[in-house]
Amino acid sequence: MQRTTLNELVKILDRFQQGDRKLLEEGRLKAAMILSDPIQTYRLMEKSRNASPEANKNETRVTAAKALDIIGKSSGIDTKGVRRTLEQLGQKLTMIRVSRIITRLNRQGLIEKTEEKGYHWKLK
Repeated sequence: MQRTTLNELVKILDRFQQGDRKLLEEGRLKAAMILSDPIQTYRLMEKSRNASPEANKNETRVTAAKALDIIGKSSGIDTKGVRRTLEQLGQKLTMIRVSRIITRLNRQGLIEKTEEKGYHWKLK
């Protein structure tokens, strides 16, 4: 499946590189459809922002500090619990983004895994 998807992507990129008029027109129409729908535009922008660690470097530091505080107050909390708590505090993040923040805190030696099964965290 990945090979098929990759092959399709390469074909599209080749067509784009060659200036395929049909492909470019399809792209313009799709872009116009997305931009004419404010809800879809908002969702795509939000999805992109949430998935990009570069989009909010300063915010990531603040979020990491909040995650550290959450782990300190709830020793043994798992990654999903950290994500839920951040969401309750108004920060809706993807699981991948929360995992990256927690991994960074672990690598910095600020937290460590507990003895419990799975990814449960405590302050070091």
